[in-house]
This record gives sequence, structure tokens and C-alpha cells, in this order.
Amino acid sequence: MPDRLARDAGKTIEIKLKRDKGKEVVVSIRPRQPTEITPSVYRNSPLGAPAIGAAYQVLNKVATVEKGGPADKAGVKPGDVIVRAKLLAPSDKKLKELNVDPTEDLVGDFAVEFSDKDCNWPSFVHLLQQSLPGSKVELTVIRSGKEKTLPAANQPPMEVATTTEAYNPDRGLRFQPMTPVSRGDSFGQMVALGGARTFDDVTVVFRSVRSLGTGQVPMRALAGPWTIIKIALATADQGLPELLLFLTFLSANLAVLNFLPIPVLDGGHFVLLAYEGVRGKPANEHVQTVLAYIGLALILTLMIWVLGLDFGFIPRH
Repeated sequence: MPDRLARDAGKTIEIKLKRDKGKEVVVSIRPRQPTEITPSVYRNSPLGAPAIGAAYQVLNKVATVEKGGPADKAGVKPGDVIVRAKLLAPSDKKLKELNVDPTEDLVGDFAVEFSDKDCNWPSFVHLLQQSLPGSKVELTVIRSGKEKTLPAANQPPMEVATTTEAYNPDRGLRFQPMTPVSRGDSFGQMVALGGARTFDDVTVVFRSVRSLGTGQVPMRALAGPWTIIKIALATADQGLPELLLFLTFLSANLAVLNFLPIPVLDGGHFVLLAYEGVRGKPANEHVQTVLAYIGLALILTLMIWVLGLDFGFIPRH
């Protein structure tokens, strides 16, 4: 529908909507020409229609089946509820014809699950757009309360067909992002570049911590020691310069976190010293002890949380 709306840019069309209590209303709207194509590639994300500035969920219940199409030949019927879609890679012979290495990350079988809460059809459609010629599809549907795999074992596989309805400017192309390299020709330039990079890393960490406090960044996005080790190993594979830059970012991260006004951290000690400097004498020893225990409890809770995320005991979604 996003592509069809884009083709109707400038025309006045009518859209029927169902609102509260099932009431249906018809609105007139004039789609605009979208400036970019933004496919939904994330799991559980709605499908965006830039031509009208809206997004909507795509349900996993089959409404209609195109006569003579791959789904029709495989036995898919209106009313089927799709619970699983599997994209099967082309045969080794086809991969050889395409001159594609079968060990590449993008070559292989991919499965997408569907449910009442998982709006995954747009991501599967995007997966189809990126599929290689000769790929096949296998659907698992619920029909009359029973699970059924289509096409059946005695039927030919459902092959991905070409279409002129869907537009994807990246189809068939693989882009490599441009990575600029900054080098200092003198010691002064090296110090300036290093200082600028360190300042950027510190501000990124500071903004991230602030976003945690405002809820813009979820607590489930945090990472612990195990994730840091895996990132460090992956970075080391890219070379020594990338590893050093990652260690710089890690040091900036520790510097910002260590200076937070939490007891037992340097930031907490700084607050107590500032209080002592203003008041002329240190804070009550009992108060310092209580604050130290509170700070220790916060740090231990944080460590348990990130370790749970690292090892999958706490889901990230």
C-alpha cells in the first residue's frame, strides 16, 4: 500500500477507517510524493506509509489470494492465519550460477514468527526483497484450528516471484559505507584529533546517561562485562587503531560513570568533599555510612542487571 499511495501522489483518494466501537468512517486525503523509501526492517514494527505520514499494523490473517500466484498454487486460502514464514536459500547449483559464496551471512534459511502481538509481516516482506533468485518460501498456517505447512510435501516449492508492484532502490545492490580516515601530520595535530575524539566520546556517554534518566534510552539497552569483551574482540579483528579507539571510548565511559554523584564512587566522594568545604566540617559519619551502603546496593543491583542482560537471563525486548 505505501507504493500504491506514492503512485497516487497529488490525487484525492478516499480511505475507509474503523474507529472506536467498530464505527467506520471515510476520509478524503491527498497523498504526497515521499522523499525517501523507509521500509520496515525491524521486528514488531508497523509499516510506514510516508505518502500520507502514517503507519499501521499488518495483521497475519490472509485476506485474499491472487489467483494463479505462488500462494494460490501452494494452497494458501483466505482466512488462513500465518504463524510462521520460512525463506529457504537457493540450491547450491543456483548459488554457483549466481557466483555467490554459500558461506556468506546473507545466504541461508531465515524464519519469521507471527502472532497477535508480533507485527512481523513487513520485516518478512523486506526479507523477500533482499532474497536471491531461486529462493523459496514455506508458510505455516492455522486453518480450522489445525496447523498446516504449505506447500505440502508432495507439492512443488513456493518460489519467490518477480513483481513490479514493490519498489526497492537497493534491490540487487550491496553498498559499503564510506569511512573517512583522519590522520595528524604533526604531533600537534595528533593531540588535537585525540582531544576532539575524547571530547566526543565523553559527550556521547553523558548524553546516553541523561537519556537513561529521561527514559529515551531503555535500561534493557545497557551492556555488561561479557558484552564489552565480545565488542572488544570484534573490534580487535578490525586492527589496532580501531581497538585503541574503542578503549578510548571505554575509558570515557568509565570516567563519566565514575564521576556520577553516587556514594562509593569518586563523584560521591566529591559531593561529600564539596559539602565539607562549604560547611567547614565533614558530614556526619553515620550519614556517610548509610550513603555508602545505598551506593553499594545501587552498584550491585546495576551489575546484576547488566550481567542478566549479557547472559540472556533478562530479555532485551
